[in-house]
Amino acid sequence: MAKSDIEGFWEAVRTVTSESPERATGVQEWAYREKAPLLLVGERYKNHLEAYVETKDPAFNTERSSEWIWEGLGGNICQRLSRVHPVGTAEVSWALLRGLLTIDILAIFDPIRPLVDQGLLYTEVFRTIWEARFLLDEGYDLETLVEVLAEWVSSSSLPERSEVLLERLKINRGLSAGERLDVLFFLTTLARQNDHLPRIVFLLQDLDKAFTQGSAKRKGIVKELESFNFSLDRWSRLGSPCKFLFTYGHDPLPLLVKVRPKLAHRLELCTFGVKSERGR
Repeated sequence: MAKSDIEGFWEAVRTVTSESPERATGVQEWAYREKAPLLLVGERYKNHLEAYVETKDPAFNTERSSEWIWEGLGGNICQRLSRVHPVGTAEVSWALLRGLLTIDILAIFDPIRPLVDQGLLYTEVFRTIWEARFLLDEGYDLETLVEVLAEWVSSSSLPERSEVLLERLKINRGLSAGERLDVLFFLTTLARQNDHLPRIVFLLQDLDKAFTQGSAKRKGIVKELESFNFSLDRWSRLGSPCKFLFTYGHDPLPLLVKVRPKLAHRLELCTFGVKSERGR
């Protein structure tokens, strides 16, 4: 899809509507109703994408949609989540984290509660959220707490804050790139369980261009796509509100199948109109 064409579509989506179309079809059906968290849409089916854009879905997030190739999927998703806020609320940085710290009752339910009970990564994250809530009750500044948590989930290094504060928050290590993506999905799922974050559809443009990068960059993208696809599949079954819509001009799967056939097959199953395209 030509970038100049798609930018006009994305601009139109910023007008908010609250209702899903009564007779959704194609891409609309996937965005509003299907449970599948991933969809690839090629240039051939541009009209179906336009039809979805015209619904002005308030969940459709188009910000920084072509920068993911250079920022990395995890970094791009993190930046965009930092600016996501429930419809009708103030546009503040990291509304996701603010909500988890300030809602009256923070609950956690199945199917993610057992993850917290295991005493591993998600136990650390949930404990830190609660420690921040305790500190807020003691009079700590909300902005400072949000900034520290944001730095922690956004970087592989420890936040540059006082050791005392980090100790109170039980933050004693940085997160790896793989852990960071899982933590973001965990936080969005937790927020969804507490009615703080609605369904959200992230646009990621130019999937085919990711495979035209230099060898080292291309290998990194493929590796991240594998990790992303695994995490997304898992978290969609655990209740994550996040969906991802990739667009492409030239079909990238023939190139991908040569180096990662299993990943190519999984992405093919998520490709809009795949039967009609492959059957011609």
